[in-house]
Amino acid sequence: MREFFLSENMNFPFKNFGIQHIMMLIFTIICFIFIFIYRKKFTKLNIESQKKIRLIIGLIILISMLSYRISYMYYGVYDIKKHLSLYYCHIVNYIFVLSLVINNKKFYKIVYILSWISLITIVFPDISTGIDSYIFYQFFISHNLLIVFSTFMLVLNNQKIELIDLFKGIIIANFIILFTYVINFDFGTNFNTPLSIFYGTIVSIYKYTYFEGCLFLNLIALIDGMIGYLVSKVYYISSKQENKEKKL
Repeated sequence: MREFFLSENMNFPFKNFGIQHIMMLIFTIICFIFIFIYRKKFTKLNIESQKKIRLIIGLIILISMLSYRISYMYYGVYDIKKHLSLYYCHIVNYIFVLSLVINNKKFYKIVYILSWISLITIVFPDISTGIDSYIFYQFFISHNLLIVFSTFMLVLNNQKIELIDLFKGIIIANFIILFTYVINFDFGTNFNTPLSIFYGTIVSIYKYTYFEGCLFLNLIALIDGMIGYLVSKVYYISSKQENKEKKL
Protein backbone atom coordinates (compact mmCIF):
# COMPACT_ATOMS: atom_id res chain seq x y z
CA MET A 1 0.00 0.00 0.00
CA ARG A 2 2.86 2.37 0.72
CA GLU A 3 4.10 2.06 -2.85
CA PHE A 4 0.61 2.74 -4.19
CA PHE A 5 0.02 5.88 -2.10
CA LEU A 6 3.56 7.28 -2.33
CA SER A 7 4.13 6.38 -5.99
CA GLU A 8 7.17 4.21 -5.30
CA ASN A 9 8.45 1.64 -7.81
CA MET A 10 5.78 2.44 -10.37
CA ASN A 11 5.58 0.28 -13.50
CA PHE A 12 3.21 2.45 -15.55
CA PRO A 13 4.68 5.95 -15.95
CA PHE A 14 2.25 8.61 -17.12
CA LYS A 15 2.98 10.43 -20.38
CA ASN A 16 1.02 13.33 -21.79
CA PHE A 17 -1.08 12.08 -24.71
CA GLY A 18 0.00 8.53 -23.97
CA ILE A 19 -2.56 5.72 -23.72
CA GLN A 20 -3.43 6.44 -20.07
CA HIS A 21 -3.93 10.14 -20.76
CA ILE A 22 -6.03 9.46 -23.84
CA MET A 23 -8.23 7.04 -21.89
CA MET A 24 -8.75 9.70 -19.22
CA LEU A 25 -9.83 12.21 -21.88
CA ILE A 26 -12.12 9.71 -23.61
CA PHE A 27 -13.81 8.79 -20.34
CA THR A 28 -14.29 12.50 -19.55
CA ILE A 29 -15.89 13.12 -22.95
CA ILE A 30 -18.18 10.10 -22.46
CA CYS A 31 -19.32 11.63 -19.16
CA PHE A 32 -20.26 14.87 -20.93
CA ILE A 33 -22.16 12.94 -23.61
CA PHE A 34 -23.99 10.97 -20.91
CA ILE A 35 -24.99 14.20 -19.14
CA PHE A 36 -26.20 15.68 -22.43
CA ILE A 37 -28.29 12.63 -23.38
CA TYR A 38 -30.02 12.34 -20.00
CA ARG A 39 -30.17 16.04 -19.16
CA LYS A 40 -34.00 16.09 -19.16
CA LYS A 41 -34.20 13.31 -16.60
CA PHE A 42 -31.71 15.07 -14.35
CA THR A 43 -33.70 18.32 -14.34
CA LYS A 44 -36.82 16.42 -13.27
CA LEU A 45 -35.27 14.87 -10.15
CA ASN A 46 -37.02 15.75 -6.91
CA ILE A 47 -35.39 17.73 -4.11
CA GLU A 48 -34.50 14.67 -2.02
CA SER A 49 -32.76 13.00 -4.96
CA GLN A 50 -30.82 16.20 -5.65
CA LYS A 51 -29.69 16.35 -2.02
CA LYS A 52 -28.43 12.77 -2.20
CA ILE A 53 -26.55 13.48 -5.43
CA ARG A 54 -24.91 16.58 -3.93
CA LEU A 55 -23.90 14.55 -0.89
CA ILE A 56 -22.36 11.77 -2.97
CA ILE A 57 -20.47 14.17 -5.25
CA GLY A 58 -19.26 16.21 -2.28
CA LEU A 59 -18.00 13.10 -0.48
CA ILE A 60 -16.16 11.85 -3.57
CA ILE A 61 -14.31 15.15 -3.93
CA LEU A 62 -13.65 15.61 -0.21
CA ILE A 63 -12.44 12.05 0.40
CA SER A 64 -10.15 12.34 -2.62
CA MET A 65 -8.61 15.57 -1.36
CA LEU A 66 -8.22 14.56 2.29
CA SER A 67 -7.00 11.00 1.69
CA TYR A 68 -4.19 12.38 -0.49
CA ARG A 69 -2.81 14.41 2.44
CA ILE A 70 -3.61 11.87 5.15
CA SER A 71 -1.69 9.12 3.31
CA TYR A 72 1.44 11.32 3.22
CA MET A 73 1.05 12.09 6.92
CA TYR A 74 0.53 8.41 7.76
CA TYR A 75 3.75 7.37 6.01
CA GLY A 76 5.69 10.26 7.52
CA VAL A 77 6.62 12.04 4.28
CA TYR A 78 4.28 15.02 4.53
CA ASP A 79 6.03 18.29 3.68
CA ILE A 80 4.01 21.45 4.21
CA LYS A 81 5.98 23.21 1.44
CA LYS A 82 4.85 20.60 -1.09
CA HIS A 83 1.66 19.00 0.13
CA LEU A 84 -0.48 21.77 1.62
CA SER A 85 -3.63 22.29 -0.50
CA LEU A 86 -2.63 25.66 -1.93
CA TYR A 87 -2.81 24.69 -5.58
CA TYR A 88 -5.40 26.49 -7.69
CA CYS A 89 -7.28 23.31 -8.63
CA HIS A 90 -7.24 22.00 -5.07
CA ILE A 91 -8.59 25.28 -3.71
CA VAL A 92 -11.36 25.18 -6.32
CA ASN A 93 -12.21 21.61 -5.29
CA TYR A 94 -12.86 22.77 -1.74
CA ILE A 95 -14.85 25.76 -3.01
CA PHE A 96 -16.91 23.36 -5.13
CA VAL A 97 -17.68 21.21 -2.08
CA LEU A 98 -18.68 24.38 -0.23
CA SER A 99 -21.05 25.30 -3.08
CA LEU A 100 -22.74 21.89 -2.75
CA VAL A 101 -23.30 22.52 0.96
CA ILE A 102 -24.55 26.10 0.55
CA ASN A 103 -26.57 25.22 -2.56
CA ASN A 104 -26.75 28.85 -3.66
CA LYS A 105 -27.34 29.06 -7.41
CA LYS A 106 -25.70 32.46 -7.85
CA PHE A 107 -22.59 31.26 -6.04
CA TYR A 108 -22.61 28.06 -8.03
CA LYS A 109 -22.40 29.94 -11.35
CA ILE A 110 -19.06 31.37 -10.27
CA VAL A 111 -17.85 27.97 -9.07
CA TYR A 112 -18.75 26.50 -12.47
CA ILE A 113 -16.46 28.98 -14.22
CA LEU A 114 -13.70 28.47 -11.65
CA SER A 115 -13.85 24.73 -12.35
CA TRP A 116 -13.64 25.17 -16.11
CA ILE A 117 -10.69 27.54 -15.78
CA SER A 118 -8.72 24.46 -14.70
CA LEU A 119 -9.51 22.76 -18.05
CA ILE A 120 -5.95 23.13 -19.29
CA THR A 121 -4.71 20.91 -16.46
CA ILE A 122 -6.53 17.89 -17.91
CA VAL A 123 -5.03 18.59 -21.34
CA PHE A 124 -1.52 18.93 -19.91
CA PRO A 125 -1.57 16.94 -16.63
CA ASP A 126 1.30 17.59 -14.24
CA ILE A 127 1.70 13.99 -13.05
CA SER A 128 4.29 11.35 -13.82
CA THR A 129 2.73 8.16 -12.41
CA GLY A 130 -0.04 6.07 -13.93
CA ILE A 131 -2.72 3.52 -13.04
CA ASP A 132 -0.66 1.76 -10.36
CA SER A 133 -0.39 4.98 -8.34
CA TYR A 134 -2.97 6.63 -6.10
CA ILE A 135 -2.05 10.09 -7.35
CA PHE A 136 -3.30 9.11 -10.82
CA TYR A 137 -6.83 8.54 -9.52
CA GLN A 138 -6.71 11.50 -7.16
CA PHE A 139 -5.70 13.75 -10.05
CA PHE A 140 -8.50 12.38 -12.23
CA ILE A 141 -11.11 13.04 -9.55
CA SER A 142 -9.86 16.51 -8.59
CA HIS A 143 -9.44 17.72 -12.17
CA ASN A 144 -11.40 15.74 -14.79
CA LEU A 145 -14.33 14.83 -12.56
CA LEU A 146 -14.36 18.30 -11.02
CA ILE A 147 -15.31 19.75 -14.41
CA VAL A 148 -17.74 16.88 -15.10
CA PHE A 149 -19.43 17.31 -11.72
CA SER A 150 -19.62 21.09 -12.21
CA THR A 151 -21.33 20.63 -15.55
CA PHE A 152 -23.66 18.01 -14.11
CA MET A 153 -24.72 20.37 -11.32
CA LEU A 154 -25.33 23.10 -13.90
CA VAL A 155 -27.71 20.77 -15.75
CA LEU A 156 -29.29 19.56 -12.51
CA ASN A 157 -30.03 23.15 -11.49
CA ASN A 158 -31.11 24.03 -15.05
CA GLN A 159 -29.00 27.18 -14.89
CA LYS A 160 -27.93 29.66 -17.53
CA ILE A 161 -24.40 31.04 -17.44
CA GLU A 162 -24.09 34.67 -18.52
CA LEU A 163 -21.01 36.51 -19.74
CA ILE A 164 -20.97 38.45 -16.47
CA ASP A 165 -20.55 35.13 -14.65
CA LEU A 166 -17.56 34.35 -16.86
CA PHE A 167 -15.83 37.62 -16.00
CA LYS A 168 -16.66 37.31 -12.29
CA GLY A 169 -15.13 33.84 -12.33
CA ILE A 170 -11.96 35.12 -14.01
CA ILE A 171 -11.62 37.92 -11.46
CA ILE A 172 -11.98 35.52 -8.53
CA ALA A 173 -9.58 33.08 -10.20
CA ASN A 174 -7.05 35.91 -10.36
CA PHE A 175 -7.29 36.41 -6.61
CA ILE A 176 -6.80 32.68 -5.99
CA ILE A 177 -3.84 32.47 -8.36
CA LEU A 178 -2.31 35.68 -6.98
CA PHE A 179 -2.53 34.20 -3.50
CA THR A 180 -0.65 31.03 -4.54
CA TYR A 181 1.81 33.19 -6.48
CA VAL A 182 2.70 35.24 -3.41
CA ILE A 183 3.10 32.10 -1.28
CA ASN A 184 5.33 30.48 -3.91
CA PHE A 185 7.61 33.46 -4.39
CA ASP A 186 7.83 34.59 -0.79
CA PHE A 187 8.08 31.23 0.98
CA GLY A 188 9.77 29.06 -1.64
CA THR A 189 6.89 26.60 -1.77
CA ASN A 190 5.86 24.38 -4.67
CA PHE A 191 2.15 24.99 -5.08
CA ASN A 192 1.90 24.84 -8.87
CA THR A 193 -0.14 27.36 -10.80
CA PRO A 194 -1.18 27.01 -14.46
CA LEU A 195 2.24 28.41 -15.39
CA SER A 196 3.88 25.10 -14.56
CA ILE A 197 1.29 22.65 -15.85
CA PHE A 198 2.91 21.99 -19.20
CA TYR A 199 4.80 19.09 -17.68
CA GLY A 200 8.28 18.84 -19.11
CA THR A 201 7.78 21.65 -21.64
CA ILE A 202 7.40 24.97 -19.81
CA VAL A 203 9.81 26.11 -17.14
CA SER A 204 8.88 26.63 -13.50
CA ILE A 205 6.86 29.66 -12.46
CA TYR A 206 9.96 31.08 -10.85
CA LYS A 207 11.31 31.92 -14.32
CA TYR A 208 8.44 34.34 -14.93
CA THR A 209 7.94 37.89 -13.72
CA TYR A 210 4.71 38.77 -11.97
CA PHE A 211 3.52 40.78 -14.97
CA GLU A 212 4.28 38.07 -17.54
CA GLY A 213 2.71 35.49 -15.29
CA CYS A 214 -0.49 37.49 -14.85
CA LEU A 215 -0.87 37.99 -18.59
CA PHE A 216 -0.33 34.31 -19.30
CA LEU A 217 -2.66 33.17 -16.54
CA ASN A 218 -5.43 35.50 -17.65
CA LEU A 219 -5.15 34.27 -21.22
CA ILE A 220 -5.50 30.68 -20.00
CA ALA A 221 -8.39 31.64 -17.72
CA LEU A 222 -10.19 33.45 -20.54
CA ILE A 223 -9.84 30.55 -23.00
CA ASP A 224 -10.83 27.87 -20.47
CA GLY A 225 -13.65 29.95 -19.05
CA MET A 226 -15.00 30.72 -22.53
CA ILE A 227 -15.04 27.01 -23.38
CA GLY A 228 -17.01 26.38 -20.19
CA TYR A 229 -19.37 29.21 -21.10
CA LEU A 230 -19.97 27.74 -24.57
CA VAL A 231 -20.57 24.28 -23.10
CA SER A 232 -23.20 25.74 -20.78
CA LYS A 233 -24.83 27.42 -23.78
CA VAL A 234 -25.07 24.10 -25.64
CA TYR A 235 -26.83 22.43 -22.71
CA TYR A 236 -29.13 25.38 -22.01
CA ILE A 237 -30.13 26.11 -25.62
CA SER A 238 -30.78 22.43 -26.39
CA SER A 239 -33.04 22.14 -23.32
CA LYS A 240 -34.85 25.35 -24.20
CA GLN A 241 -35.38 24.17 -27.78
CA GLU A 242 -36.87 20.89 -26.59
CA ASN A 243 -39.33 22.77 -24.37
CA LYS A 244 -40.43 24.89 -27.35
CA GLU A 245 -40.99 21.79 -29.48
CA LYS A 246 -43.15 20.29 -26.74
CA LYS A 247 -45.37 23.38 -26.62
CA LEU A 248 -45.84 23.23 -30.40
